[in-house]
Amino acid sequence: MADSRDHSALRALVGEVVAGLGSLTHRELNPAFEHLGMPPVPDDAGSKHVRIELSVSQVPDAVLPQVTRRILEQSPVQVSSSHRYQPEDLLWAEDAPPEIPKKARRELARALNLSELTQHHDRFMRLLDRFWIAAESDLSF
Repeated sequence: MADSRDHSALRALVGEVVAGLGSLTHRELNPAFEHLGMPPVPDDAGSKHVRIELSVSQVPDAVLPQVTRRILEQSPVQVSSSHRYQPEDLLWAEDAPPEIPKKARRELARALNLSELTQHHDRFMRLLDRFWIAAESDLSF
């Protein structure tokens, strides 16, 4: 059965992230595409920017979620937190994660010993940065 979901938002986000492959040489692009599960593009197809856009556009919709997961897990380009969350949210929405009742979330929050978690403030903040976009002004310890 064909996947009928609209992946245009995910494709646009993937395009933004893989644009960072432009820092590679022409010779390095096809191996990077292969690593991410994207199709190769001939070296003479144009500039690096054109080749990257062409490769992204040739990724079938059914394969796009797997390419996105590879980018998030093992990308040859650095994926910033702000570029990570939107594709993750789109992937998670497709996976239909189980609902966690508010009561369970509140009980878990009450059970956490924050003084233990925040003993090493820098490490704790790095952990939070991996999972959330946290503005410094929004946090107070």
